[in-house]
Amino acid sequence: MTFKNGFIVGVVVGIVAWAISARVVVVNGENSSLPSDVYVLAQIISLISIGILVFGVFRRRSVISTAFGGFISGFLLGFEIPTILPYFIHGQLPPP
Repeated sequence: MTFKNGFIVGVVVGIVAWAISARVVVVNGENSSLPSDVYVLAQIISLISIGILVFGVFRRRSVISTAFGGFISGFLLGFEIPTILPYFIHGQLPPP
């Protein structure tokens, strides 16, 4: 797999994870805490990616494969953009 393939898969998984955590997609089942669990998992992936980035900078070489790096980048983009986009569309940016 290449970076591009991992990125595409990451964006799709990120958008699905956002849709579940924002309750756009309702998942019926026994576990009613699935949206909050998905949100926590996405935040854990964010923290792990920051840790991988810092570790890679100190080692001065790649820690993960290019496909996994693409997946992480795509996942974070797919999960965070739908959250931030309405603020940009309506011009209601939070203060810096």
